[in-house]
Amino acid sequence: MNKSDIIMSERISSEGHVSEEELRIFNQDRMTLKERRLFLEHVCSCNYCADQMVVMMEENLIQTPRDMKDNILRKTRRPEVQLPIKVKETSKGLQLFFYSLKVSTATIGALLLLVMTFHMDTNWNQINSTSGNNTGNISLTEAIRAGVDSFNTGMEKISSNMLEFSNNIINVEGIQNDQKEK
Repeated sequence: MNKSDIIMSERISSEGHVSEEELRIFNQDRMTLKERRLFLEHVCSCNYCADQMVVMMEENLIQTPRDMKDNILRKTRRPEVQLPIKVKETSKGLQLFFYSLKVSTATIGALLLLVMTFHMDTNWNQINSTSGNNTGNISLTEAIRAGVDSFNTGMEKISSNMLEFSNNIINVEGIQNDQKEK
């Protein structure tokens, strides 16, 4: 302990409480680390000194103006404050619209691919079946089997195309969002 610690601990022990001068020195942050520790230990153990410290701290608080809340609310309603908020809200709405438009376009494109693949496979199977058969007559069972096979093949192609297309869109959106966040 240095000399000031001894003086402070003796003063607290002899008087029983911290003085107004010590409260002021603490408030002005002029105490050494050891003095501060002793001071705070005493204040924590003495209700009277803790109450005195609270009173001192309350006196040093700045009173807010009565109309501060109204002034803040009035200023937040001003156009220069509201404009960036509206722009951000509109921007989010447009982003959602464009994302929905992209997803809709991808869905329509996938459905068109499905229809085109099915028709192309059906036409191709019909050409192959008629070129192999001179009469051009095939049984109903063979035609249905060929149609089902063609449909299954077309669906597999379309599914893989849709998956690839969707993954590409998701990757592009992810990259764009990452760039916007930076």
